[in-house]
Amino acid sequence: MTGKLTGKVALVTGSGQGIGKAVAIALAAEGAKVVTNNRKPERRAGMLLLWQLEIKAAGGEAVPFFGQCLGF
Repeated sequence: MTGKLTGKVALVTGSGQGIGKAVAIALAAEGAKVVTNNRKPERRAGMLLLWQLEIKAAGGEAVPFFGQCLGF
C-alpha cells in the first residue's frame, strides 16, 4: 500500500468481525497504528487478539481494546 497513514492512530469499533475487521486490516496496511475494539474478548465476535496478530504479521501495529458504552 501507499503508507498514507504512517504516524496516525485509528480506532476501529466493531472490528471483531466482518467489515470492521477488514477496515482495521486495511488501515494498518496503510501504515496506521490500529486500536481494535469489541465488547468482550471471549465472544465469537471478539476475535481481536487474532486480528492483532494478523496485523502484526503483516508489519503493522495493533492493540485490542474490549469494552462498550453503557449509555449517555
